[in-house]
Amino acid sequence: MKTSEFIKLLQEADPSGEAHLRMGAGIPSYVQLKEGYWDGPYSYLNENGDYVNSMKGMKVDVYFTETEDIIERELEDNWNPYLDPIDGLWERVKEKFKFEYTYSIKAQAEEREINFLKEPEEYFNWLVEYKKNSWQKELLEMKEKANKGWKFYQVKDPKLIYYDWMILDENGKNQGANLCTTYPILKSGNFQILEDDIKGNEIHKLGFWKALKSTMGNKNSCGVRLNENKIFREWVIKE
Repeated sequence: MKTSEFIKLLQEADPSGEAHLRMGAGIPSYVQLKEGYWDGPYSYLNENGDYVNSMKGMKVDVYFTETEDIIERELEDNWNPYLDPIDGLWERVKEKFKFEYTYSIKAQAEEREINFLKEPEEYFNWLVEYKKNSWQKELLEMKEKANKGWKFYQVKDPKLIYYDWMILDENGKNQGANLCTTYPILKSGNFQILEDDIKGNEIHKLGFWKALKSTMGNKNSCGVRLNENKIFREWVIKE
């Protein structure tokens, strides 16, 4: 269906434009125009009622927010799997779900609320357990690397938290940075800052800068240029 056709249907059904949308895949959150081939094909019904899967022309992707998205966002923003307790966590998370039922009998509203929250709570329990186990695994790996002589340098920029790092193995080779390597350093409490104002040229004196330039073309894995005037902080494992 084309956007013009969809808009026409909506305007015919609700000329005021004030009614809320309800769609099977969740709450519509935002839309994005893109080429038909981008991120896979789209589907539509042609004039004969045939189901067509296509990559031609343009398409508008409609993105949705589901209960899982709310839970994931709340855990990412407000829960540290290394340091924060699980007790009472679901009670806090479920506050993100509000109910405006209009049943005259209170028990009916309460029953519906309980039934609605069953699947989100099951997903919450699974996700918490998964995050606890997976982040513990990543922490063990980073501690092993630290004990082997890896060096961890974070660019001092409040907007660049997890990715603008130089992570150098025991041979001085830049291994790049991602969430799995830097999150345990920042969040676990097992690492501490050794030095807080290291210039790139000082890292050069340690013998690492040459290796960086030769192996990464003076860029790290995220494509961020590493010039010698940037300021870094070094993280080390706590004794």
